Amino acid sequence: MSQSRETTFLIAVTGLGVGLLVFLWNIAVLIKGDVMYQPSPGPLLGLGLGACAAYGAVVLGPIGRALARRLTGGSDDSRDQLLEDVRSALLGVQAELAETHERLDFTERLLAQGRTPDQLPRG
Repeated sequence: MSQSRETTFLIAVTGLGVGLLVFLWNIAVLIKGDVMYQPSPGPLLGLGLGACAAYGAVVLGPIGRALARRLTGGSDDSRDQLLEDVRSALLGVQAELAETHERLDFTERLLAQGRTPDQLPRG
C-alpha cells in the first residue's frame, strides 16, 4: 500500500473512531437527560449504530487484519504459495502449448507434402 493510501486509511479509521466517541457521548447525554440538549433519538441512534458498524467492519474485517499484518511486519505465506502454484501451472500450460504447436506443424507438413486435390478420395 502506498504512503498516501495508508494516510487516507488511517484518517478514515480515526474519523470513524471519533464518530463512535461522539455517538457514545450523545447516548450518555440522552441517558442523563440534559434539559439544554434534547435531540431526536431515532436519527442519532441510527447514525451512531451505522458508524459503529462501519468502524467494526473496517477494524475487524480483512482490511484491519491486513493493516495489522503490515504493521507487525508479518508476511503472507499463503499468497506466496498461491503465486508459486500459479507460476508452475503456467509453465505446464506453456509446455503443453509448445507440444501442440509441434504437432500442428507436423500435421501441416504431412498434409502439404503427400496429397494433391485429385488424389483425395471422393466421398
